[in-house]
Amino acid sequence: MDQAAHSKIVSFIWGIADDVLRDFFKRGKYPDVILPMCVIRRMDAVLEPTKQAVLDTKKMLDEARITEQRTALCDAAGQAFYNTSKFTLRDLKSRGSQQQLLADFEDYLNGFSPNVQDILENFKFRNQLQTLSKADAIGTLINKFLDPDIDLSPAGIDNHSMGTVFEELVRKFNEDNNEEAGEHWTPRDAVRLMANLVFSPQNLWRMRQFFEAYRDNPILSTPLRELPWSSQLHILSRSKRIEEREFYRPWPCQACALWREQA
Repeated sequence: MDQAAHSKIVSFIWGIADDVLRDFFKRGKYPDVILPMCVIRRMDAVLEPTKQAVLDTKKMLDEARITEQRTALCDAAGQAFYNTSKFTLRDLKSRGSQQQLLADFEDYLNGFSPNVQDILENFKFRNQLQTLSKADAIGTLINKFLDPDIDLSPAGIDNHSMGTVFEELVRKFNEDNNEEAGEHWTPRDAVRLMANLVFSPQNLWRMRQFFEAYRDNPILSTPLRELPWSSQLHILSRSKRIEEREFYRPWPCQACALWREQA
């Protein structure tokens, strides 16, 4: 993706916050809605082509009274996650009442597989739904993310570019709120690493891993920025205490070498 296309998507999503949230959310709360909606819309677009196959598989499994369904549903979706709700975001653009739209949107969110539920819980996105509903904003928000000017499907933007867009949005939100890394819901450099993973379906679960490891530790932003991904995996898996992880903060190059030797 070229820089112009990247900037267009970032600017459009950034504008959604002011267009939809300005009158009933403080600016500091904008990312609590916009960031998870970016993730939800991306996953929705990834799952759209196999939606009917997932619903058919779910019906078959239920009729056969098969309780362990995860593998079959992932196979039907062709991804490491799935959604068994009858809705897609395109089905939720409007309703006769906000109460019904809220109920259907919650049904849609509840249809995601457990690994996605972990992500939604970490975002605490459901905490924002009542405010959105009372402001009659859920349908408007969904419509904005479905705008053809920003195609967040894999056909329109690849995983790497989607991660770059996400990272830029986090940076802009933090700077807009005069925040340093770690003051928002998770450190900026951890988000950068997560963003490159969350849009790769097979690695969705790593979002929770990074959130839990680094959410209260902005001091670790230096190794998160400088160490390669393979070293991040070693640190997370082998260093269980924060003191152990801090050991690698002043010496990122030495840490890389040490982890290579121990690999």
